Amino acid sequence: MKLPKWVNTERVNALVSLWDKLGNRCLRGHYLCADLSHYVTITPEVITTSVRWYKDASGNVVWDNYTQVIKDKDEHILYNPDGTPQTLTLYPQKRYIVSRYGRIDSPYDKLSREVVADWVKDDQNKRAYERKLAQRELHFLPSSRGRLRGMFSAISREIYHDNQPLWYFENIGFSVVKSSPFAVVRIASSFTRLHVDIGAELRKVSKNRKRKFTRYGKALPIPVQLAVEKTVNKAIKSYLAH
Repeated sequence: MKLPKWVNTERVNALVSLWDKLGNRCLRGHYLCADLSHYVTITPEVITTSVRWYKDASGNVVWDNYTQVIKDKDEHILYNPDGTPQTLTLYPQKRYIVSRYGRIDSPYDKLSREVVADWVKDDQNKRAYERKLAQRELHFLPSSRGRLRGMFSAISREIYHDNQPLWYFENIGFSVVKSSPFAVVRIASSFTRLHVDIGAELRKVSKNRKRKFTRYGKALPIPVQLAVEKTVNKAIKSYLAH
């Protein structure tokens, strides 16, 4: 049997204590009451209704209504086709107090429902608060918890900028003046593009490999790639230094 979420030892003991005080009693406080009407909740309710007639003290039927002549918005009387005024019969509104019978109940049942409802509400608020704390902790993790996430701290900002690339490779060109290939690179976080001569680095590869690289963008050997990156980094740092 699956128990409700609000159940724990302390709350069960509270319900047992409540039963010791109110158990086996009717709504009027009688112990082991045999009158079933004492277990029914009666709620008074005021209702409003139109009354056409009522009986007087002598038992005679009295019609309680009145007739009103119908008028238009300009206060002109409206007439029927036969020439008689159009009328509207109105009935007065009367208020009565009636008794609404609820379900069979007892003091223990009523109070225990209210207490359990409070427990359920408390548990919901507790879970909502715990979720809020977990989300806040997720977005504001300290550096001692490992990976930095969420809003930038001084340390995480420094790590972020250190890990960003200094430039982005865009294309390969061939200089007619120098008869040498060059790399078109864009400096990070800007629109500035540099043409960096990489002819010296490409001398270490064959003509076929060089042709595939310049025309079709085929990958170079790793040592050559590292040499090209080193040359590009040196050119960009020299440009930024000025």
